[in-house]
Amino acid sequence: MTAHEDELLTVEAVEADASGFLGKTKAGEDMLTAAKAAVKGEVLIDPRTLTRLLHEVAREREAKARAAMKVACLTPREKEILQLPADGFRTDDIAARLHISPQTLQTHVRNILYRFDVHSKLEAVAFALKNGAVAV
Repeated sequence: MTAHEDELLTVEAVEADASGFLGKTKAGEDMLTAAKAAVKGEVLIDPRTLTRLLHEVAREREAKARAAMKVACLTPREKEILQLPADGFRTDDIAARLHISPQTLQTHVRNILYRFDVHSKLEAVAFALKNGAVAV
């Protein structure tokens, strides 16, 4: 039971094997019904909360699919250029290491920023890390 109606809290409760999620404002009869359902192994979540959760899951899946498509569009060189700052290399070191001019490196970075729809190299590296394009 909780006084909170936070979807994240509901998800965490279910992930922790909670049998249900019931607000404190529910009547005593609802609590008895919920307890009986839990004994039977049923999961009890308020239909409005469940609807919001399902919409959130759908939004997250769509966002992950869009991110995967963005990552899939990277060239091997762009992945390499994203990996090096994740490994701690500075811009000048990256250009020297890849045997390209700083201007060519900047062109690659601009292309990456455009693909990822972000505004900085730091955001691009964070996006790449979050979505599996690079690793640390």
